[in-house]
Amino acid sequence: MFKALKRRWKATGADFYQYWSRYGRWSGLLTSPFFVAALILTAVCGPFWWSSTWWNLTISLIPAVLGFSVAAFALLMSIGDDSFKLKFGQVRTGNKQSALGSVSTAFFHSIVIQILALGFALVGGARVVSSLLGVAPWLMQYDVVAFFLLVAAKLFRALGFFLVAYALTSSLAAAMTIYRLSSIYSTHATRVLAQKAAKDGAAESGSSSRSTKNCS
Repeated sequence: MFKALKRRWKATGADFYQYWSRYGRWSGLLTSPFFVAALILTAVCGPFWWSSTWWNLTISLIPAVLGFSVAAFALLMSIGDDSFKLKFGQVRTGNKQSALGSVSTAFFHSIVIQILALGFALVGGARVVSSLLGVAPWLMQYDVVAFFLLVAAKLFRALGFFLVAYALTSSLAAAMTIYRLSSIYSTHATRVLAQKAAKDGAAESGSSSRSTKNCS
């Protein structure tokens, strides 16, 4: 049992390590324009998350966004014929991953952030600090403890709302991968149709030539 548990944890850790490496690790995260946009949105909405119960908005909003992300990724995997899917999954020279790997990483990253945001919202809705003080109100008699709890609560609020903002901006990033893929598929379809038209034209021309020779 413990060996199976260890094996599964190890496999899960390997999957997350592969995802993190494909995403670009910390440099890929911190230099992302969608990450920066989430930071700006968090700063602008400071008065909202500083004092209000932002987690109620998260709990009502994120499940819908999460459902959209999963459905969009399923739709993405159904786009194109077999030849396009083979090219889509091929790692080209000079690239670290295929187009399929890049799109999958973008969607998985968005889903991870959405789940983290929802988890923070659930913990916020549980009001852990308030429950703790209800059980042990004497903790507030100590200035150091009171200050620590205050700072921890504000940091939790800031991080939780940032994850909500980042969940939205990363969803936009995932949607942009669909747009890019549709452009790639349009180019692929145009090329295939042009090659087919040229082949049909050549076959028709050859048939006409044979007909002319037979008549002569």
